[in-house]
Amino acid sequence: MSIADAQRRLAAAVLQEVAKDGDPISRFQEPGPTAPAATVRRANNLVDDANIETHEFFRRARQDKRLLRLWAGQEAVVTGPFSQLLLVVAAGIKNVHLRAAIMQVIDGEHGPLKSGVAVKAHPWLLHKLCTSMSLTAIELTAIPPTVQFLSSMADATGDIMSALGLFGVGNERMLIPEYSAVEECFASSYPEADASHFLQANIMEDADHTRIIEEIAQVLITQGYNEERYLDGARKGVAARITYYDELLKWFESNHSLLPAG
Repeated sequence: MSIADAQRRLAAAVLQEVAKDGDPISRFQEPGPTAPAATVRRANNLVDDANIETHEFFRRARQDKRLLRLWAGQEAVVTGPFSQLLLVVAAGIKNVHLRAAIMQVIDGEHGPLKSGVAVKAHPWLLHKLCTSMSLTAIELTAIPPTVQFLSSMADATGDIMSALGLFGVGNERMLIPEYSAVEECFASSYPEADASHFLQANIMEDADHTRIIEEIAQVLITQGYNEERYLDGARKGVAARITYYDELLKWFESNHSLLPAG
């Protein structure tokens, strides 16, 4: 399916929801009190328990810059679709106030324009990192673990609570310890790369993005949305991220001879 076909289907779904909407006032109502934070804490504990910063990938990357080249190239594959899929999630939020809230996350991913260039956009900062590493076309091409990881994100967009769990916990919150580990790897084995601008932008902003998505989820739980789907999305997001690094390492061990030494 092309992106154009997917866009038409999404637009049709939005209109179908309007046609069968039994509670039109909820589109405009101000968000009320949020649900207790117990569900959010349970989801966040999944990140703490995963200890992604101790993954073998990072231990190896502290000594081998080729792993960081692999990481940067595949992260460049992920970063654009990540922003696009967040827009799909936003399109699935019925209430205008909550939709405006998640747009703050999307705006943070893109940043302001300066002379037509999104100078603080996360994909642009990552492009600058890749340029500083002189990554080749083969290193910027999606490999199977990356395609599978993106598929897990796309699958979650079909349910708003699952999406909030996967994107808010399994990605935005998960990225804080993950990117801190990546930053240590660059300092150790690839200090000449321009990694700090991209990594620090994410580390600093993702805490705020996590909070925004948590607040949206808490409002929706209070309104009767399924909190177990939020937790399930969080579990799937955390698991997908761990699996991604497992598979990246396996792919590297089988294919590293194809990659430039850097």
